[in-house]
Amino acid sequence: MKKLSLVKGLALLGVMTVTGSLGLAPVTASAQARTTPKALRGEWFQTAPEVPYYLKITKKTLRSTVGFYDKGRWGYKQDKVLHLGKKVKVNQTFTISKKPNKAGYWTIHLKQKSSWSTDRMKLKPIKKGHQVWLSGGYQPVTKSFMKKAFGIKSYQSQM
Repeated sequence: MKKLSLVKGLALLGVMTVTGSLGLAPVTASAQARTTPKALRGEWFQTAPEVPYYLKITKKTLRSTVGFYDKGRWGYKQDKVLHLGKKVKVNQTFTISKKPNKAGYWTIHLKQKSSWSTDRMKLKPIKKGHQVWLSGGYQPVTKSFMKKAFGIKSYQSQM
């Protein structure tokens, strides 16, 4: 009887060791979810000569809008919310480089429905005075910016 319980105990200990080691296996880098860099996250606004361009980057999404701000809302002409993915899918996902290039630019790949080629955005945080802008003339959307640009006293993100 003692031998049987000893064999069962050793077998149970062996099974627990094997299943325990499987549960503690380290996650490989390719299986980990990537996120956008913190330096690029936020709401950005670029005043182009023709139409203003709004960009919002979060941990896992990118929202790009060509449009205007009117009566407390963004007036969207082209509005897309793209999700961070492993491959670029038209109007669905975008990808971002694993690290910035030697000049400090992050490359974001996305594909628009109306475009035949993949669009690439090269963005780099740039210090302008006391604020951080993104390369390409993207300034942060702040209360002071909204007040100066649109005469708005208070502003809250719409995403």
